[in-house]
Amino acid sequence: MATLRIKEPIIGSRGAVVTIKVNGISIEGFTSEPISVALYANDIKSFDRSKKLYRPRGFFSLHPQAKTATVNVNGIPAMNPSEIYLTEGLNVYIQQKRPLSIRFFESMIDTSLLHKSIVKNRLIWPMALKFIANSINNPELVEYETPHTVSTIVEKADLVVIGGGVAGLSAAIEARKYGLDVLQIDDGVELGGEMLCDELEPPGISEPGCIFARNLRKKALELGVKVLTKTTFVGFFEDAVFAFSPYPLGGGTSYIISAKAYVVATGAVDLPCIFANNDLPGIIDASSALRMLNIHGVVAGKNVAILGATERGLRLAEHLKKHAVNTIILDKSKGGAGKNAIINGVKEIVAIGKNRVEALEVKREDGELRLNVDCVVCAVSTNPDIKISAQAGAKIAYVNGLGFVP
Repeated sequence: MATLRIKEPIIGSRGAVVTIKVNGISIEGFTSEPISVALYANDIKSFDRSKKLYRPRGFFSLHPQAKTATVNVNGIPAMNPSEIYLTEGLNVYIQQKRPLSIRFFESMIDTSLLHKSIVKNRLIWPMALKFIANSINNPELVEYETPHTVSTIVEKADLVVIGGGVAGLSAAIEARKYGLDVLQIDDGVELGGEMLCDELEPPGISEPGCIFARNLRKKALELGVKVLTKTTFVGFFEDAVFAFSPYPLGGGTSYIISAKAYVVATGAVDLPCIFANNDLPGIIDASSALRMLNIHGVVAGKNVAILGATERGLRLAEHLKKHAVNTIILDKSKGGAGKNAIINGVKEIVAIGKNRVEALEVKREDGELRLNVDCVVCAVSTNPDIKISAQAGAKIAYVNGLGFVP
């Protein structure tokens, strides 16, 4: 089986080697990585199917709340593979099969608009519609007893900081200086956010991002900030404020939060790019590509197309080229290429592939070209993660250059 691992992660530590089974086949991984990264590293990019047309599904983002595909773990269905970390003997089942009806009629089905009956052969479609509808639009329901949470813990603090990136750490440190009891909640394995994945010097900082983030984390812990990692802040509700951790597996832990004030520092999320077949496995966001490389020692691909000649895209290309990854940047602007391989003036792209992205068809003013790639990274734009703020009732406004903000 092909592997996308480099010799060692740049920043992180892989932890212990473990063996898990995927559909009965043994593969190796490490205790520091979630199931999704272990699958990707072993060149398994498709591990679920859409419920209507059974299109292949992988992850777009490694963020635990970006649940685009699920797997069965130790008999528990619908688990998020980006949230569950490897342990020895883990049994994972991934959905790969497609009904015969889909395989037979897929050449006539146009999937660009999933909720309309648009087909290439309109004469055959009326005869096939009823058969297909009865065959594919009713996913098999599995009886499963929902487990109760193993424990419920009440956490009290003067201030709760939601998010463990640089902004959240800075807020927590400043609050501790004034003697406040601070609880910091983050869904990652360790505090530091995206800057923890950056081995280069970010703009305005005179040291590598990973060192800067770890120094902040060390200072926060030394000052006595209490930390909950691998924990998702669920939201503000009438009866309580909740957070949840999926550990231990099969139940998890619920946290009831009580605080005088809250700081929301959830950072930004990469926005998906809009183009035909942008749901194919192997199309991921810039944050995930950077995290896989520097924290887990896994390259996004061997031939990678980066969408967007942004600072984010250019920095990612610089990271990947250090590990002999062939990168090409696509951008709609007409600027010069500089020191990077950039295709400018892009008007339209189409992803090509059956169970994963295998190529891009690129349309420009001066013609078309085909790029053979095994990964596409969306690095065009980001937007502040406003979910918690919006759920809490904050007004959301659009600010040019920033996106939607509270």
